[in-house]
Amino acid sequence: GRNNQISMPAFVFLHCMNHGYQYIDIHTHDTATARPDVLRIQSIMAGNPTPANSASRFSLGIHPWQLDGNNHQTLWMELLQQMDAPQLCAIGETGLDRSIQTPMQLQMDVFEQHIQLAENRKLPLIIHAVRCMAELLQLRKKHPSGIWIVHGFTGNATQARQCMKLHIHLSFGKALLTASSKLREALMATAPGQLFFETDSAEVAIAEIYQAAANILQIEELLLCRQIETNFQHCFNIVQ
Repeated sequence: GRNNQISMPAFVFLHCMNHGYQYIDIHTHDTATARPDVLRIQSIMAGNPTPANSASRFSLGIHPWQLDGNNHQTLWMELLQQMDAPQLCAIGETGLDRSIQTPMQLQMDVFEQHIQLAENRKLPLIIHAVRCMAELLQLRKKHPSGIWIVHGFTGNATQARQCMKLHIHLSFGKALLTASSKLREALMATAPGQLFFETDSAEVAIAEIYQAAANILQIEELLLCRQIETNFQHCFNIVQ
């Protein structure tokens, strides 16, 4: 039960900045105004309009789905032109996807450009990874510095542990609401300091995802909120 939950000593109460946010949604495509207790990072694809609201935080990247073989130079120029917005706080989403026709080598090249950009700008990298964990881990060994966050992680515990060893953060989404035993084990294998949550394109409140995670981990939700806030402060250079 909840009383013998101190089996996860890594979750600790750390100094909590009193800025009024309870939940952090690391990756969303929702353009509606967030609730005042939610800090969100809106994911924008290169070339698409960035949020007009000066309080809206966003990430910016070339999604593998945007690549058609001839357009990556144009997209890259558009991306660079949008890089100076003050609300930009991460690069991505970008990454690798085996479920699409785009050649893997092109995807890898564009992804590596983003890795370099994120390192140069000292920004976290939000990664879309579909059926390509081996390639992702190889690239991480080649580029061991910088903060990487795999969004919408639905892998198994072994993959989660591989990511932990290489200091890759994992963000879990709506799949936690109906979590398979595989995903529950993956969440439990994720180090508390390398954990995030997101809504992505799901019409679900981020609070529900936090609640589901707290239930799986058998910890108090408030403790989880504070841990994620600490992770956020460590990864994102945002002054609240």
